[in-house]
Amino acid sequence: MKRKLLLMIGIAALLSGCAEEYTDGPPVTTTQPAAVTEASSQAETTATEQTTAELTTTTAEEVTRAQPTKAAALPAPEAPKVKAPGAVSFMVSTSEKQTEISWDSVKGADGYTVWIKRSEGGKWERQYDTDELSCVLDEPRSKANSFCVKAYRLDDNGGKVFSEKAHVSSFPYLYQKDGVTYVDGMLLVNKTYPLPADYGDGLTEQTLAAFYEMQQAAANDGISLWITSGFRSYSEQQWLYQSYVYRDGSSESADRYSARAGHSEHQSGLAFDLNFAGMAFNGTPEAVWIAENCYRFGFIIRYPEGKEDKTGYNYESWHCRYVGKERAKTLTESGLTVEEFYGLTSEYS
Repeated sequence: MKRKLLLMIGIAALLSGCAEEYTDGPPVTTTQPAAVTEASSQAETTATEQTTAELTTTTAEEVTRAQPTKAAALPAPEAPKVKAPGAVSFMVSTSEKQTEISWDSVKGADGYTVWIKRSEGGKWERQYDTDELSCVLDEPRSKANSFCVKAYRLDDNGGKVFSEKAHVSSFPYLYQKDGVTYVDGMLLVNKTYPLPADYGDGLTEQTLAAFYEMQQAAANDGISLWITSGFRSYSEQQWLYQSYVYRDGSSESADRYSARAGHSEHQSGLAFDLNFAGMAFNGTPEAVWIAENCYRFGFIIRYPEGKEDKTGYNYESWHCRYVGKERAKTLTESGLTVEEFYGLTSEYS
């Protein structure tokens, strides 16, 4: 009787099955296993019931005499028909009214799903499904928001098989591509974040157009503005910096007012020096006008007075950086530098 009971338990264990439940929720690693069909489940149940009934009518002696037989192989679970796509690399750019998210394409992906989490302890909320490589959300700038983008492939039943790994972007939304760092969608370069040696070939069209608009407005107010130093290549900045080191006798002195090669905003094509790049320009009518009006045209005074410990450079009333009109207004009204607003450092490693 004891051996009969053990055999019953063994057969039942072979025939029993289990199913694992999966979800495509964000941004947890997900997989999508093959489903167990209702027909196969019923077949397994019937086989188990029949085997149990037969064992209850078999005597202990018959069980002892019975020759061992090979257990019937259970059907293997059906493998997923599609492979999960890779992780998505994406950039977040926020404004006062909306958030734009763009990403690189993932090989074989049929679409992408965008998620948002509005607080550190909050839940992820599904926001957008698309087969494009960008989307715009009606989500104003908030330092509490985090975002996630996951790629997916469709299986034979139209189900989504999501990326097994996912990136999450939280404020300040740093993103790197081809050696260039972006913060909240804005190109970033300072002592901590350099540019590649081959980056840049001149002032950007947007920067020049904004300068001409500002130059005309200044002229209407009786102020003359011109660019005295615009784009500088990596090699030009390298020569200039080394000349200052040679003149001052140390890099410590030169680092207070000149950037090392690869760390200069001039190489970005988004910055320039106006009229006269020297302390004599401070306090002039031109310098005062620039400080009061440049934000209207998308510029900021990149190295303000009294912020040397934040930016890493001395006050430069002549150095303007193009960031776009809305961002320039936000930064100017906040009274914060780029480093302060986004919580960044500007220090050589």
